[in-house]
Amino acid sequence: MPSWLARKYAKKKMKFMRRYVLPVMNHLQSDSALSSRLSLMLRAYFYPEYRIHPFASYGDCSLSLAELYPACTSRTSSPRSFEAAAQVLESGFAPIEAHSFENAVVSSKATAIRKGNQICLPAFYVERPDTTIADGAFLISDASGKGLLREATPVPLSHGIAVFGSGALNWYHWLIEILPSAAFAQRLNGALKDYPLLVPQECLTLQNFHDALTAAAGNRTIIPLQAGQFYRVGHLVVIDPPVHGPMNMRQGLWPTLSDYAQNATALRDYRQSVLNSLALPALPANRRLFLARGNGRRSYNQDEILDIAAEFDFEIVYPEKMSFREQVALYQQARMLIGPSGAAFANILFCEPGAQALTWILPQYRQFCVYSNLADVAGLDLTYLFVTPDQAIASSFDAYNATYQVDPVAFRNTLAAMLALP
Repeated sequence: MPSWLARKYAKKKMKFMRRYVLPVMNHLQSDSALSSRLSLMLRAYFYPEYRIHPFASYGDCSLSLAELYPACTSRTSSPRSFEAAAQVLESGFAPIEAHSFENAVVSSKATAIRKGNQICLPAFYVERPDTTIADGAFLISDASGKGLLREATPVPLSHGIAVFGSGALNWYHWLIEILPSAAFAQRLNGALKDYPLLVPQECLTLQNFHDALTAAAGNRTIIPLQAGQFYRVGHLVVIDPPVHGPMNMRQGLWPTLSDYAQNATALRDYRQSVLNSLALPALPANRRLFLARGNGRRSYNQDEILDIAAEFDFEIVYPEKMSFREQVALYQQARMLIGPSGAAFANILFCEPGAQALTWILPQYRQFCVYSNLADVAGLDLTYLFVTPDQAIASSFDAYNATYQVDPVAFRNTLAAMLALP
């Protein structure tokens, strides 16, 4: 075929894909296992730089270098209304290990790792086809047992410790899932004590992310990973996170208690290492704080709720406008916290035991245990209100930007009842 005709054919194919095929694939991607596999095949056909590879767990793709924390029992608690009992599930939590990968191909904001013709993922995602951890750049999409991975010429790196993954630019995922690897790395011995940390470049340019890294990492060398670039690491060390939970769920599915688990000892050690590094002055935990949101995501009737909180002498604070050190100090001084469920609640790990908190969440997330579990670890008494979204939502992707209204009467009554506690 003449080159000019080949180019014309390629343009026609891409135009056809954008107009007719992509909308269908986006629908199929979050539907049944069969339609998800069809979606992968269609994407692979229209995008020849992508390849379909089977999934394998980290454990199947690597060797264990060290056990940093032994297996333990995890206690998972569901969100609960005021004075209601939480649902509680106890389960086993596997040892937190340092894994050794040889000649691994990685991307700065992906949890997926390519080793040969396999896509390596945490065992949780391999065992649970109802969850998804596609980052949309490296692991483009995933289906039952397989994923579509972008193939590109990687930059070589000799060795390093992974402090990156899906959701790296989200404060919760960074602070609770990814950054602990930097702290746990200080438990490694021998030649591994000198291994550099491999960190997304954006996390070094965002001041709070950088400051949190400094507090957790000690004096290790940092190697920035550029966005959009792939790397082949001769010897990659990956450390298990201290928590388990799905990044996202398939269409129409919502989290359940069994999706979540944590190693409370590891989390408390991580908390203490950050506090030791910051060396904050001891101040009483007696402040009432309202964690206001300065952006428009998941907007709600914030002004109305702020007015009610002000009647109870709450200070309005915007954590995202503070330095990391200021945030940690603020949460340590909290006697009570109020605010919408979201990444700012990751900082409750630094609250003092016995503090109270009130937040609100969509009813589809009645078993979304991320923050209720953190509250248990920190010794925080966390109460939930359940709010109805302004429009129907069908997936966790929809919920990420859903707007809603907090019932002002329920808010006032719950707040008054909580403050009446001795």
